Amino acid sequence: MRFIYFAVTITLLLSPILAEDNLDTDITLVHRWSLDEDENGLLQISIDSEEEIAGLQFTLQFNDPNIFLGTPIAELSNDHIFFKSKADSNELKVIGFSMEGKSLDLETPILSIPMLSSKAREKSVKLMVKDMVASSPKGTKINLRVSDGVIYVVPTLPKRFKLEQNYPNPFSGDTRINFDLPEDALVNMKVMDILGNTVKALRKGVVPAGFYTVLWNGVGDDGNLVEPGEYLCSLKVGANYHTMKMIVLR
Repeated sequence: MRFIYFAVTITLLLSPILAEDNLDTDITLVHRWSLDEDENGLLQISIDSEEEIAGLQFTLQFNDPNIFLGTPIAELSNDHIFFKSKADSNELKVIGFSMEGKSLDLETPILSIPMLSSKAREKSVKLMVKDMVASSPKGTKINLRVSDGVIYVVPTLPKRFKLEQNYPNPFSGDTRINFDLPEDALVNMKVMDILGNTVKALRKGVVPAGFYTVLWNGVGDDGNLVEPGEYLCSLKVGANYHTMKMIVLR
């Protein structure tokens, strides 16, 4: 059978590990994996992470019988990483690690995977990434989380609770509020005016341990921009309350 390289739009589906279902707030983490296709039909896997990564394992699934995923190719800057793969009819399993415990070079794509087809194609190709696992140079597992269709790498769990001052502050557009949870907890985060009235509910419910960033755009629960002035960010974690002052400019 003759295979040909081809370039098509990729629809990337991610097997969810944790679903964030919050329409009012933007919960983000700063470490991300991405899968892109270059002009030669090579799938390039990149990692944007502040964590050092020395090993990874994942599975790529597809439901098109005409698709074939070839042997992964390490980039030159990551040739110290040993990659091994196994291809079945509808999936490709990949594992990579450093025998010396050296970290991956994350400045460039860490590896490329040839994507071929036995027929010329025009429609998009759907790939599902699942069973994603990463490890540090010491061999410890790096926690992964899926939110809004993106795989995020969650840094090692914090040792203590922390609520950081929002940034920027004062602000006229968006501001970010960071908080760390060393363990799972019932959380209630909201913005209040100086009289203690709730202006905007930001987060409520059981939140797993981890590092979080909540984005607030200065809009209240009524859908309108709040008036300029001083506001309080209240974060209740279990039975404990934490507050900080925020200043809105217009």
